[in-house]
Amino acid sequence: MKIVLFDIDGVVADASDRFTTLYDGCHQPDWKPDWYRFHDERMDIDPVIPGGAAMLRAAYYHMPSVAVGLITNRLDKFRHRTRVWLANNALPYDHLFMRGEHDYTNFKGHILDNLLSQGCTILYGVDDDPLHREVYEKRGIPFVYFHSGYNELSHLIREREA
Repeated sequence: MKIVLFDIDGVVADASDRFTTLYDGCHQPDWKPDWYRFHDERMDIDPVIPGGAAMLRAAYYHMPSVAVGLITNRLDKFRHRTRVWLANNALPYDHLFMRGEHDYTNFKGHILDNLLSQGCTILYGVDDDPLHREVYEKRGIPFVYFHSGYNELSHLIREREA
């Protein structure tokens, strides 16, 4: 199977209003990112990012022999809400890969490895986090960086989660 992969938050969903909750208190010594709060708050009403949505729809409708997968760090417990949001915004896809409750490190790398081990050809991945470039490229997968404007502080999360 051939597949292309798109991140959700920052590529097709504008989560910028929610992103501020993730960094609340980030300069405190005991701060840890609150992923549950980030994903839970107002995800149902995120606006669509027109450019990312157009790329997703173009891949889905103009490459019929290629599957479209959404690979997101949203927690799997929000799968139903995510599917409803995608349907309400007419965003088509074939596969939805979501993070488990405790999958904090290299979740996307594990998904890519799993797809590759099943014989899938991943044509490219689209993500707004520049740190994911290495995750794709070290596996020989072309990476498309989609600038969201709110991943500039993502290094703080990586440092605190390490």
